[in-house]
Amino acid sequence: MKTNRIFVLTFLLLLLFSINLEADPNINCPDEEINWSQITEHESNFDYFPGSASVSYSSGIHNGVYVIKVDWNTFSKSNSPSISDDTWKKILTFDIIKRVVNYQSFEPGTIFNVEFYYTRECTTKAQIVLNLDVQTSVYCCPGNSPVVNEIREIHEGQITHKVYSIYKDVICGYKCCKKVYVCKVIYDTVYNIKDIQINSITPYSVTSCSGPSNNIDCITGLPTPCIDGTCD
Repeated sequence: MKTNRIFVLTFLLLLLFSINLEADPNINCPDEEINWSQITEHESNFDYFPGSASVSYSSGIHNGVYVIKVDWNTFSKSNSPSISDDTWKKILTFDIIKRVVNYQSFEPGTIFNVEFYYTRECTTKAQIVLNLDVQTSVYCCPGNSPVVNEIREIHEGQITHKVYSIYKDVICGYKCCKKVYVCKVIYDTVYNIKDIQINSITPYSVTSCSGPSNNIDCITGLPTPCIDGTCD
């Protein structure tokens, strides 16, 4: 019986990890009529370290503001084990702003905004409830494993079941986000050229995917909530 229980538990864990509730990540972000340019691939190099990174983006001008839409799913890097993905993304973002904005025509001291649009995942908790025929306890739970709750009782008529649940966060949708970069044109007296200085970066939620998901709670029979992703 012990072997059978291990087999069943392994099967259920595999089932849990295979749950897929993803919505289409190619949502219209932002949902506005913007005359976007053709998708362009941009590659950045770092002066003091080897390697490079690239990502695809498109750009435009909306209500007098430069807008850029980056597809971070296309992000790739090569020969740069010492540089993190986050660092490369910051370098790419700054390079793309300099490539899109015609700042050389601006006077030093000019301040302008650039809006970066991107998507974030929203998640819900998928649950498998295991029915225990004997008293059982959790021996251990590694930090990278699904969260295992304490054993509890549920009542079905006159029958009492001892159960515990295994949860996993799964994608239930995507939301549209933007970051507003407040930029200033400066004059670099060392190289005698105009350059861009980023004064502030502020993230905003453009859309939300809060609400019921397509995942049904097997105890209540109701949809589990889709939890809004952050736009940090």
